Formats: sequence, C-alpha cells, structure tokens
Amino acid sequence: TLNVLRSCVKVPSIKRVIITSSMAAVAFNGKPVAPDVVIDESWFSDPAFCEKSKAWYMLSKTLAEEAAWKFAKEKGIDI
Repeated sequence: TLNVLRSCVKVPSIKRVIITSSMAAVAFNGKPVAPDVVIDESWFSDPAFCEKSKAWYMLSKTLAEEAAWKFAKEKGIDI
C-alpha cells in the first residue's frame, strides 16, 4: 500500500488515489455486533484485539489501512 502511495506522490498529475479496503480492516475490534449496528469506517479493527485473537490477515489489513491514512495525511494525498 505504501509503495503505491509513494509512487503516486512522485506523479504530479495524480489527483486522488482510491484504496479499496477490506471488511477485515473495520470489523474486528471486540465490540458486539447486533442487527442494529452499522459497521463503517469509524469501526476500525483494533490491532491489539487482532493480535490477541491471532487474526493475522485482519491485523495486516488494519495496519496497512492505518499506514495509508497516516501517509496520506503527511503528504497531503487525497485518498
């Protein structure tokens, strides 16, 4: 994810980068899920919860997305 974003920063004609996320990055935080709960971008997975649960795929997706948002903020990229 960061390699793609680093490449995009080098190209002035790129105005926005679309990142297709994964439910793995938002659904694993230990909060109870009920029929009335809406899972969205405010529900980022908790890396500590993922690690404790040995949910390695979920952890990798969560860390990649967090890194992308941090990088975008630092570099002023619209993602």
